[in-house]
Amino acid sequence: MDDFFTPVSTTYTKSKGPKSPNGQVGPSEADAPGPKNQRTGISSPEDALETLRAQPDYDTLISALKYLSNSEPTVNSFDIHVSSPLSAQITQALVTEIAPNYWPLLREGSLEVQDDLQTRDKTTDLALFLTCLRSLAGLNTILLRLRALTQEIKAGKGGPKRPDLTLNVNLVLELLCALLEGDDTVRSIWLRATPQNDDRLKNHQVSHELVSSLARGKVVSLAAEAEALAGEARSSTHWVSNGQRYSKWLSLSIASWIKNDPSDEELNLCGELLVRSLSLGYPEVINGQLFDALLLRKDGNLKAFIRLLGALSPAERGRVFYSLLQYLTSTFFGKPSTEEASTQSPVISAAAGLIRQVAYDDAFKKTYIVDWLAGPVGAGPGANIAIRRAVFACLAADEHHLADVLEKSMDQFALAQVILLGSGYLHRLSPRKLKSLSRSRTYLAMVSNRLNSPQTTARFLGMTVGEALSSLVDDEKTRLDLHMDEMQTNEAKWYKGLVNIADEAGPVDILISRSAAVTKHAESRKPAQLAPKPKSKPVAKPAAEKPKFIIEEVDTSESEDDIVPYAKPDSDAEDSDDDPALVRRDKPKAPVYIRTLISYFRDTDSYDKQLLALTTAPSLIRRKATFGTEVSDHADELASLLIGIHDKFDFENFYELRLQGILALIVAQPKTMAPWFAKTFFDGDYSISQRAAIIAALGLAARELAGYEQSEYSAAASFPSKRLSEKMEQQYLEPGAQGGEQHLPGSSLGALPPTALDSIAQSMTSSFLAPIAATAADNVTGPDALKLSTFKSKAAARKKPRVVRSAPNTTANLISTCFFFPLTARLQHALRNPSSQVLDPHLLSTFLKTIAVLVHAAGPSTTSLQDMTSESWGLVLALRSHSELPVLAGAVTVLAVLVEVNEGDYRGLCERQGKEIVETVEWLSAVLGGVRGGETEEDRVRGLAAGVMIRLNEVVERYQVLLMGSLV
Repeated sequence: MDDFFTPVSTTYTKSKGPKSPNGQVGPSEADAPGPKNQRTGISSPEDALETLRAQPDYDTLISALKYLSNSEPTVNSFDIHVSSPLSAQITQALVTEIAPNYWPLLREGSLEVQDDLQTRDKTTDLALFLTCLRSLAGLNTILLRLRALTQEIKAGKGGPKRPDLTLNVNLVLELLCALLEGDDTVRSIWLRATPQNDDRLKNHQVSHELVSSLARGKVVSLAAEAEALAGEARSSTHWVSNGQRYSKWLSLSIASWIKNDPSDEELNLCGELLVRSLSLGYPEVINGQLFDALLLRKDGNLKAFIRLLGALSPAERGRVFYSLLQYLTSTFFGKPSTEEASTQSPVISAAAGLIRQVAYDDAFKKTYIVDWLAGPVGAGPGANIAIRRAVFACLAADEHHLADVLEKSMDQFALAQVILLGSGYLHRLSPRKLKSLSRSRTYLAMVSNRLNSPQTTARFLGMTVGEALSSLVDDEKTRLDLHMDEMQTNEAKWYKGLVNIADEAGPVDILISRSAAVTKHAESRKPAQLAPKPKSKPVAKPAAEKPKFIIEEVDTSESEDDIVPYAKPDSDAEDSDDDPALVRRDKPKAPVYIRTLISYFRDTDSYDKQLLALTTAPSLIRRKATFGTEVSDHADELASLLIGIHDKFDFENFYELRLQGILALIVAQPKTMAPWFAKTFFDGDYSISQRAAIIAALGLAARELAGYEQSEYSAAASFPSKRLSEKMEQQYLEPGAQGGEQHLPGSSLGALPPTALDSIAQSMTSSFLAPIAATAADNVTGPDALKLSTFKSKAAARKKPRVVRSAPNTTANLISTCFFFPLTARLQHALRNPSSQVLDPHLLSTFLKTIAVLVHAAGPSTTSLQDMTSESWGLVLALRSHSELPVLAGAVTVLAVLVEVNEGDYRGLCERQGKEIVETVEWLSAVLGGVRGGETEEDRVRGLAAGVMIRLNEVVERYQVLLMGSLV
């Protein structure tokens, strides 16, 4: 029978000697004189290995750990941290044999409060154990152990083979967290593994292995996989499985190493760790922690940061510097605002001082600062002007660099703010040089091209730059004055006033104080941990009295008729389970505040809170949109959570619920959130599916704002005080009742499938092709005189209620300003970067369909129709080189919508877009010859391209003379 009982694991507890009468702990059995004390003596590493393998007791284990930790160098010359066959065997024994048995005892001992100073310091015992393992061999052994346990779980069919696998996985994860804890861990591992710095080859091998283990994602991926397979989602405890927290730890470790004046070899290793760690997926976290630790603290070290930059390659050095500018913008300047920038002069001066210290020589300025200001996608498009002012303040005394920036900016006209700021600084240094530039062919061509542009914004900026520079270099008689109403607006005056701004670089103390305040505020917002409740002492129960039994006969024959039975209770949903242990009474309630909703989204380990957050977010955001400032105050944070949430629990309709939440946020705050999402679509570190959700939500939100659809969450979001009673609603608001409203077909935006945007695009193109198909059918079936009704008349009859809106379109200008132009402007910059993720064929197709939806939602009544038509047509022609079928479908959809929206002004369209119309007809002809057809998508693209070409050919025939004149 003894064979049937096999222990799962064995744990050895520490033996405490008996207490003496004075309260001191007496000697243990291991310390007593005799043969056993001789057995605990360790004189060589071989003895230590044999002791670890022989299932030692607690005191023997501590003796072995003290020997291996080299606490007595005169006695022990063996170093466990240096790679050798013997040290590898000892490390393997510590991880596989000692840790499973003694780790709980060591961990619990380190948390106990020491009441008696004469007792053993258990925290030191845990530190001894970790010191022996804190090496490159120890780290790799733990990772190998974790991989072996993970593979064993995978190999088991229907679950783990052994019941202790989950416990062992959690134990190894806790050991890994404790081993890597601390900012000085990485440095100590490397120093202990390379005690002899003269062996360059060995040091290089150790550096390569350290980078491969820590900075290439091995730790995070293994820990996350093991945690998921073990079924323990405890990211708050196992921080090594959280990529963001691990990246923060690694960045702080690099910063701590840099502060300790490393050698050139260590400096190169820190640079390689930094570069490789950026591939973990959290570059903003890594760079932000590095900047905060080295530059924005009182104990920072600017020289160490400059040394680190010198150890990087030129390309990586530029990326880190540009990340510094982005970090300063997001931390101290926030959102773009012309009003706020005027009151931030002290912060701008401090930022300029920091940038000037980092850009320590002219070569750095010319290579990175000039390229950032005058590059095609530089100067932080969409960012606050304050960062541009800070960068220009660094060049305030460099005439050569200022002239270089102006020449390149005028050649590209990248940003008008850069030209105006640079002109002011150069004029104060060398008026003659600025006057020479203003008379150059490049400047004249730049201004004239902008004045002749069909886009309103481009013309406005051209007039602003022309008048501002003329006010600097010309006298009052010859000064340029266009006498336009646009030049008298506050915006024009603000732009022209940029030439008078003169910031100076100052001390960085204000940045340090503000960074400390931001850090303190972020720490104060973390949820406080509840203190453990004290254990209540057992209360002695009084002795119960013996019951006295009384037996009495009762005659119930006459009283049974008077008993009234209780009514049957209603069914309780919570008591429907047969097993009372399965009934949950602690389910979270639905959130009623935005801050509660945010806390639910952050709690990624709670299934109930995540589900409640997803299902209640659309209605709660809509309900709170105009009720106080809850949504506006937390809009950015809520948007980041909605985009970054992952389907951890495999929810049903997860993507539809997430899309409804983003849609509700844009509809609630369109003026601020639509540009924010447009910027995030291009600049955010997100996947293709997340970007597709962002761009689809922008298109759907524009249609809802224009009144084409109304979400099912809109009615649920109204407050009860604004609704009639249920009986009155049935009487007045029931569909078909007298005096009630008739719901328009297609005006309810219900559940959103992943192809919602495609369905909307197909419905728009179907309405465009219906008259063309009817005309073709009439031509085939014979003369109209022989028919009772023509196909064309039937299509016209069906086409009359084509535009069906549940609300008047009063937001056309809002759609063009906040939705359309932020997207198209940033796509122009993205097209110059061939490696941009936005240029993925399917994502680009979704983007083009969103552009078509935006133009259609704005409609023919918008005042910006000409600019939107010119911008959209230019994008389609710029994407002619992308011959993928999804891109072609999106481009042809945009053309169909443009032709339909401009139906009432074809003459003006030919006057403004004559050249583009001719080029489009030729391109569509090539598309019809290149797309073979035979499949559903190819046939749809061919049919839509043919319809657009037919309509454009009709326009060309009608205004042929006008087009020929414009082409000539």
